[in-house]
Amino acid sequence: YNSSLKFIKELSKLKVNLQIEDLALFTRCFKCLIGGQRAQYRKIIALMTKDSLIENKANFDLLDILRSKLEGSILQLCKDVIEICTNFSSVNITNPKIKLFFIKNKADHYRYMYEITEEEQYKTKAKDNYLEGNRLANTAKIDQLDIILLTFKLNYTVFLHDTMGLREKAIEEVKQWMHTSFENIKKVEDTNQKDVILLYQMIKDNLTLWKNEVGDA
Repeated sequence: YNSSLKFIKELSKLKVNLQIEDLALFTRCFKCLIGGQRAQYRKIIALMTKDSLIENKANFDLLDILRSKLEGSILQLCKDVIEICTNFSSVNITNPKIKLFFIKNKADHYRYMYEITEEEQYKTKAKDNYLEGNRLANTAKIDQLDIILLTFKLNYTVFLHDTMGLREKAIEEVKQWMHTSFENIKKVEDTNQKDVILLYQMIKDNLTLWKNEVGDA
């Protein structure tokens, strides 16, 4: 997928108009490269916390080297994805789903950068892009069960809950989306679209978990 990312980066400089079908390659590429490294990063942080508690300095120092290298790699990948999304967004995009796709990915990758660096500039940029994406998602004529919209709603509400600490706002956003798309949601269980069912269930599970948290607070 590294070669695919390089190809997409060069393609983005040509400012071509994309079709919905073209986004599948982007999704696989971004998810495989960033997702895998973020998972490794979380494991290393967990091990460092464990080893620091038992004062195993040799292991801790080795893990710290790995953490630093992985950090640099993730941050560079995030910058590459943001540049790609910015380049493609500079074209006059008429399809709101394609526009939302690039806004979402910019927001997601600024969020990943903030999670690593804790620099407020990245959280602010993530917030700005999520808010822009949410305005588009709420006003554009996009099917409420469209994969791009579902993944945006999932990630946006996770950002509100986990990054911003706005638990009640995250709950309200999910409840509002479920209310406005009630007629479509009733059809979810009858569809064979496994991705749609999975995303819908993840959003529902988050709502249940968050409501329990607020109730316990």
